[in-house]
Amino acid sequence: MIIRTIVLLSSLTCLSMQAKIVRTVAVTMVEEKINGHTFVYRLDVVDGQKKEQWSIDNKRIAQADYDKNILEQEMEERRIEREQAYQKQVKFAEFKSNAYAQTVKKLLSTMVDQIEQGLEQFNRYDLNPYIAYATETIADAVDFTTLAQHTLPEIKQVLETDFDPIVAKEKLDQIQAYPQKLAGLFEGTIQNAINKCDEPKKLKEWLQMLS
Repeated sequence: MIIRTIVLLSSLTCLSMQAKIVRTVAVTMVEEKINGHTFVYRLDVVDGQKKEQWSIDNKRIAQADYDKNILEQEMEERRIEREQAYQKQVKFAEFKSNAYAQTVKKLLSTMVDQIEQGLEQFNRYDLNPYIAYATETIADAVDFTTLAQHTLPEIKQVLETDFDPIVAKEKLDQIQAYPQKLAGLFEGTIQNAINKCDEPKKLKEWLQMLS
C-alpha cells in the first residue's frame, strides 16, 4: 500500500490599489494505492466551509462505499501478500528437498563407484588368496562377500528404481566407511601377498602396480 498526501493552501485576492484577501482555500488530498486500485480522499476548505470527495480509480463514490471498498482491498492485498509468502516458502522447501535428494543420490552413486573399484582391485591383481582381513578394515570373508554380492546390488536398486532420499541416506550411512576400509584392506593384503608369495610373475605384477 502506498499513501501520498498533498496539502495546498492559497489565498485569492482582488487586484486593486489596496489588495485584500477575499477568499482562503485549503485543499488536502490523500491518495492510496491498494491492491492495484487508487483511492483518493479530497478535502476542500473554502473560507472555513468544508467539502469532501471520495473516489476510486477516478470515479466518485459515497463515503460509506469508499470505506467499505478500502477495507476489502486492504484485506485482499494482505491475502495476496500472505499467499505470495506461502508460495515462496513452498518453492524454497521444494528446492531444498530436491537439492537434498540430488546430493544424497550423487554421494551414494559416487560411494558405490569407489567401493566397486576397491573390490575390483583384489581380482585384477589376483589377491583373493592373500586377503588380510582385520577388525579395523573388513573383519572376515563373510563381510567381504556380503558387501560385494548383497549390499552393493541392493544399493544399486535404490539408485535405479523410484528414488527415496530417506532410504538412500540410510544406505549412504551404512557404506560410507567402506572406501577407506577397503583401502586399508588392500594395503594389508599387498603386504601379506608380498610376504607369502614366491611366484616371480605375480611379484612383478605387484611391483609394476606399486611403481
